[in-house]
Amino acid sequence: MKNVNTLSGYPATKWELLHMIRTFVEKDLQYVIEAHIRIYRDEYNYDHSFAEFIAHAVQEFERSGNYAREMGAYSERGTGVMQ
Repeated sequence: MKNVNTLSGYPATKWELLHMIRTFVEKDLQYVIEAHIRIYRDEYNYDHSFAEFIAHAVQEFERSGNYAREMGAYSERGTGVMQ
């Protein structure tokens, strides 16, 4: 395994080797909808009307969003091995 440094120049931690922070890709849209619905239902008891609202908002972003200016960051679990 390589000695991997982070952007700060410090060696990568075990967490950083297991997770990757990345920008939005189109496949994230469904996950964003599902995660919002699940979290707000479980933590705040929101009903199906919120599900409709968030689905519409995310679909509108997909249709007309400026991916370069309106972005999210996602933590993706990796293999723990840097090539």
